[in-house]
Amino acid sequence: MKKIVFFLALAMTVTVGFSQDLPENPEPGKCYVRCKTPDVYKNESVQVAVSPEYKKIITYPAEYKTIQKKVLIKEAGEEIKVIPAVWGTQEVTYYEKEDGTKIEVDEATFLQGFETVETRAATASWEMSERMPDCESTNPDDCRYWCYKPVPA
Repeated sequence: MKKIVFFLALAMTVTVGFSQDLPENPEPGKCYVRCKTPDVYKNESVQVAVSPEYKKIITYPAEYKTIQKKVLIKEAGEEIKVIPAVWGTQEVTYYEKEDGTKIEVDEATFLQGFETVETRAATASWEMSERMPDCESTNPDDCRYWCYKPVPA
């Protein structure tokens, strides 16, 4: 179920991304007009099948073959060798570290001042303008243009 929802969300994102006819690399602060072409309708003659084709039954005769194969009845054996371990005595010198339990306390030091941290980088986004007052179209999306507005950091 999660895969289906993820796929549908991805498909909608790709569809919205590719359906925009705005520039891919716009300049912040510039506005772009998107023109809409009117829909064109026409009449066409279409042929529709009345009876389905799946009612026709076609039979094919069975075909048989004779195949000869060689079969291995007993697998090859394996030989196991046991090699005894070699034991010995060896002297190794090492140094034990004694500072593992020693604790030193340093006084805390605080500095006066402030530091500016940028939590979000500067970006830009597309925004649609308000409808022009002299627009005569009944469509609310007509007479608008898109602006690529910068968003400060």
